[in-house]
Amino acid sequence: MKAKGFISEFRDFIFRGNVMDMAVGVLMRVRFLALYGHCTSKLQELQMETETKAAC
Repeated sequence: MKAKGFISEFRDFIFRGNVMDMAVGVLMRVRFLALYGHCTSKLQELQMETETKAAC
């Protein structure tokens, strides 16, 4: 049994349709990280604002 080369395996991967699944997964991850980052920054701003008002 001969091992397939990387290019041959990659070509098989593309033609099986897994690329679309991978692209959807990447897009979902990017959108989730953007949402998470936005929410985290807003919570940090709120916390800093609260601490600043409490110190005055």
